[in-house]
Amino acid sequence: MWLPAIAAAGGAGAVVRHRVTAAVTARGTPGYYATAGLNLIGSALFGVVTGLMVRHGLPTAAFLVLTVGVCGGLTTFSTSAVETVSLARAGRVVAAAGQALGTLAVCCAAAAAGLAAVGAWPGG
Repeated sequence: MWLPAIAAAGGAGAVVRHRVTAAVTARGTPGYYATAGLNLIGSALFGVVTGLMVRHGLPTAAFLVLTVGVCGGLTTFSTSAVETVSLARAGRVVAAAGQALGTLAVCCAAAAAGLAAVGAWPGG
């Protein structure tokens, strides 16, 4: 079973997320920038890995380890949601809306770019 490998990969992704967020916030930059950047990278990686499976035969086990594990640990929708709500609660409603809608749009575009990068976009 691949559960131990998925768990280890998820742990590795979470450690990377923690380290990047700590480095970004240590410089005085708000954590939501780290969250958005990591979600962008994770979405692009997820697109690439999905394309490799669909178009190039990446084994299912590798797909699960990389997507559920690495990308699942690296990305975090829940943190993004809490950061968005925190912005709204602080009266920064426009920033909160930009965070929510911008993250969604950019992450979807990153996933599409990942698929296209490996020739798995429709027509590719």
